[in-house]
Amino acid sequence: MSEPLSSPSPESSSSPESSSSALSPTSPSASSSSPKKRKENENSTSHKLKKMKYQLLLEKEKTKQEEEKTKRKLETEKEKTKREIETEKEKTKQEEEKTKQEEEKTKREIETEKEKTKQEVEKTKREQEKTKQLQLTHKSTSNLSTHSYASIYNSEKNQHHITVVDEMELKNWITHSQVNDDILNLFTPINSSAESEVHNTMSTILEKMAQNDLKVIDTSQKQYLSAQLDSSTSQAPDFTFYYKNYTLLETSNHSLLTKIANIVGDIKARGKSIEKPSSLGQMISYLQTLLIAQKHYRKCNYGFITNYTSIIFLKAEINDDIVTFQHSKPIDFKPTNNMATLGLQTLYSLLNTSIDKVDSIGFYPSTVINLTSFLSDGYTSLVFEVPDERVAKICKTPVYTNLFENEYQTLNTLKSYNIDVPQVEKLCEGVLQMEKFNCIEDTDTPTKQECLDLIDLLQKVHSRGICHRDIRPDNIMKNGNDGKLIFIDWGFACKADEMTQFAGTVSFCADEYLECIVHPHGFKSYKTKYDCESLLKTFCYWASSKKFHSVSRNEFDKAREARNFWRQFDELNFKTIVYQIRNGTDPYAALKSFWQNNTNPSF
Repeated sequence: MSEPLSSPSPESSSSPESSSSALSPTSPSASSSSPKKRKENENSTSHKLKKMKYQLLLEKEKTKQEEEKTKRKLETEKEKTKREIETEKEKTKQEEEKTKQEEEKTKREIETEKEKTKQEVEKTKREQEKTKQLQLTHKSTSNLSTHSYASIYNSEKNQHHITVVDEMELKNWITHSQVNDDILNLFTPINSSAESEVHNTMSTILEKMAQNDLKVIDTSQKQYLSAQLDSSTSQAPDFTFYYKNYTLLETSNHSLLTKIANIVGDIKARGKSIEKPSSLGQMISYLQTLLIAQKHYRKCNYGFITNYTSIIFLKAEINDDIVTFQHSKPIDFKPTNNMATLGLQTLYSLLNTSIDKVDSIGFYPSTVINLTSFLSDGYTSLVFEVPDERVAKICKTPVYTNLFENEYQTLNTLKSYNIDVPQVEKLCEGVLQMEKFNCIEDTDTPTKQECLDLIDLLQKVHSRGICHRDIRPDNIMKNGNDGKLIFIDWGFACKADEMTQFAGTVSFCADEYLECIVHPHGFKSYKTKYDCESLLKTFCYWASSKKFHSVSRNEFDKAREARNFWRQFDELNFKTIVYQIRNGTDPYAALKSFWQNNTNPSF
């Protein structure tokens, strides 16, 4: 039988206290590990705290550095902005100062131009008054008397426009040439003292003496100076010399002699005085009339008066539209003992030495130009009508021969691309011959379609990289065959975008190109749009010719006045179209819009 269960003894009972004491740190089993663990925990916690503190310090330092960096950046930006503001202020100040200086300069230039224009107008008035007085002096109810010519001589002499030279000074006029025996043998005795016999004998002698560049014609009955001298009577020297390359046809208008005459001579009866004021005054009036007509390409001309035994030489020079004269005293002319006299030697040399006859235009010996009439006196050339509906352009001075060569080369280039330009032929250096075109009269304004075709023609020219550079009404004519408009006068033509100095006509050139006028030594890249602007101004001219003609030419031919002038055409939408030409991508479309926006009945 089993024993009854006994209650546990106090020693073996597991009370909470005893159990707790068994697990407490003070228990023998935990006493060896708890301090170490606590220390490790403490160290770990301390390390973490230190690490967190260090990271916090790092973040704080980093934040501080960022703040410092941001602050420095802001200060730098602020300083930079301040400097930029100061720089901009200084730049603005400089630009304002520059603008002010340019305005002052422009103002001075305008004042200078105004003063120059004023002086030119006054000078023109004086010259017109002088010419008027000369014409009044030449006038007569019936004919010009010897008294009138004497008055001309005495008047010019009193104004110190006439000087008398001695034989030594006369020799300095020209380089003397040796007179050959053939000339000496022409001087035969004259039985009669009549002027007609002297005239006939001198005609033979002069034809023989003019052996090189010149030919002589008898102009005693030509009266080619009558209109210029405002006289109803015969007014012309007895003999007139001009380049032998010219041939005056029977149908020629004799007034063209005023443009080509080089030397003139008068014949008096044998034994008659040749130094009377009336004789000298008559020759002076001839020389002055010719020189004024030729002043753009000749600076002096010569004349002589002879009665077969003696001769007087005269020289006229022009400077600033003032003509001055020199003449010799009578010297022996007819040879003595078969020896050439100073007078004969001087005349022979005068007719055979290059002495500014036509400013040495380079005619080939074989060049012959048959002249029918004189057409126009242009900036660089004289234009004559020749047979077969053609014209001859003759260079005024050798300075312009490069323009003639440029025109010749440009037209041939464009013609090779089948572009409608004049067919040109070069006769010699400085002489071009081409087909004749018809002028556009004020009463024959081009039609809208003709102008649209002209725009297309200009676009074709530009497509070949060539610009005209002098488009204006005078340089647009009608082809006589098909009536189409055509550009002429290509001497100033250039390549598109070529750097050039100013050339052309101030009145019609593009405003931007006028900078070459304001700065004469500056170059400008010539744009195709400049041609388009010139053509637009030409259209406006055709549309409002009355307004154009009301402007003084002296003022209009100045750059700034020209700019102001074209601002008057707003009713033709000028301002809008010219803006499109300057800033748009299609200047030709802008040009055509002129005809879409304007419905002027004359077009």
